[in-house]
Amino acid sequence: MNTDSSIRSSSGSPEGDTAGPSAIPASPAAPIDLNTLIRSLQSNPAIAALLANGTNPNTIVSQLLGAVKGAGIVPKTEIGSPSTPSEKRTRLKVFSNGYFMTFDKISSCGNKHFWRCEYKNTCKARMHTDINSEKIVVYIHDHNHKPPTNEEVRLYGLDPIGYERNRVYVVGSLADPNLRRKIRKQEAERELAAQRLEQQKEEQQREEKNVAAIAAARALYEQALASKNMLSGALAPSSSSGAAAVPTPPQMNFLAQLPFLKQEMNDLPVPGVSSVQPVVPVPNWTSSSSLLIPKMELEAQSQPCSTVTPARPPAAKRKAVEIKQETEDNNDIRNDPLFRSTFEIAQKLRKLWKPVPSRYPRQTKTPSLHWEFYLSMQTDSEEHLYVLLRIERRDEIHLKTALQRFCGKTCVGMLLFGISPKISVILSQLMMAEWENNQFFLLDISNPTRWRLMYVDDQAN
Repeated sequence: MNTDSSIRSSSGSPEGDTAGPSAIPASPAAPIDLNTLIRSLQSNPAIAALLANGTNPNTIVSQLLGAVKGAGIVPKTEIGSPSTPSEKRTRLKVFSNGYFMTFDKISSCGNKHFWRCEYKNTCKARMHTDINSEKIVVYIHDHNHKPPTNEEVRLYGLDPIGYERNRVYVVGSLADPNLRRKIRKQEAERELAAQRLEQQKEEQQREEKNVAAIAAARALYEQALASKNMLSGALAPSSSSGAAAVPTPPQMNFLAQLPFLKQEMNDLPVPGVSSVQPVVPVPNWTSSSSLLIPKMELEAQSQPCSTVTPARPPAAKRKAVEIKQETEDNNDIRNDPLFRSTFEIAQKLRKLWKPVPSRYPRQTKTPSLHWEFYLSMQTDSEEHLYVLLRIERRDEIHLKTALQRFCGKTCVGMLLFGISPKISVILSQLMMAEWENNQFFLLDISNPTRWRLMYVDDQAN
């Protein structure tokens, strides 16, 4: 009966259905005496061996309680709340000479701090400071990027203008990396816009120069044509009435403006000037008695004479030759009164239109391992015969060997590259590394201790 009531009382109550804090007895357990615990543990052979060796029993019990306490502690966590992540480890950052540096390590001697650029993955800049005085000892490498902008420096609470050189400023606050990235992006966009504006200005100035040059050339050409027409109109009434005036063709006017094309203009037919000799009436020789030569005179003329007199052409033929020469003299462009002035104008136009030759060879972005170029010896002549040479590697040794084989002589000194008649530099592998193939060069070996290689711009001729 009592059993049923006890079962009923334990199972019918709402506290018995759940295992919660109410199931734990409210009164704490009675403390255990240390001597009683030691007596109960003496049956353990390991503890008995420790006691036999003279170990203090209190030490054994404290060690046992510490091991049990350490193994039984479980960190308390709230159900349903995510675990908070540990804070990210940040390195000490300083500001020096316009750049941010982060702490790297302490030197092996323990006297210096090593710092590196904040962009450690791409920049090799390093800095060493003294531990005691925080003075900058040495800089290693230069920064390969632009310094942070004033807005970025102000994010860390620093003055971007009033800082001292060669001094280390410790950065105490942390800036938002997204905000710094946004500032750098805006700065890059401003620089790109300024660069585009500068390119547009240069292109506009180049176009204005071209337009001005074309306008100047056109004005000179029109001025020459106007003076030519005025002079032709003034000389027309004074021409002889017996000979017909031959009009000056347009080819001759163009030849007057550009004398250097005279060789090509000579092959063009000139309208108005006939290449056939004029028809001269042949006199009718009659067998009149006054024109008959006596027989004795014929015999005398047929006999050989010591001094033979050259026969003169007839008067009609001489007259035809003189007319032809006079016509050629009238058509000769050199007899034109404006020939000298137009020749000077043409020279100015030629200098104006002639491109300026480059002093340095053309470069390529994809250079080949070998190098092919055209070479000729430097002489006083204006024309040179170039020969194609090829070297397998772009270095001074292969180039020097090829030049010696080409000249048949030995260079006892160094190779120079002539930038101008008075400026020469030592030829190196870095210079030849990006030169384009199939370019023209002249070699001057007048000085055996210094061979001089000069570039010839074939695109400017």
